[in-house]
Amino acid sequence: MKLKSKLLLLVVSTIFTACTTYQKSGFTGGYEEKEIEPRVYDLYYYFNGPSALFENNLENWHKRAAELCGGKKNYDVIEGPEQVLIPQAKHGKIKCKS
Repeated sequence: MKLKSKLLLLVVSTIFTACTTYQKSGFTGGYEEKEIEPRVYDLYYYFNGPSALFENNLENWHKRAAELCGGKKNYDVIEGPEQVLIPQAKHGKIKCKS
């Protein structure tokens, strides 16, 4: 019984440590953007973790947009954000207000 408990703990901890935290894109996911015109960004937020947490991508996508443009009210969404399944991501374009 002890071995089963340890194995279960190992599996659960592996799942939760693989979840994406808010960060620049890396092995466990995160944000990535490219400035395609002055103050216009193509923005991705990649996700790695249980699918039940996938909706956090939208929140993190908007969080990065606000960081790029200096606040929640300082950008317009000009495309998306759309859900991309492989890899799991949110993708869209924003334009920072002047």
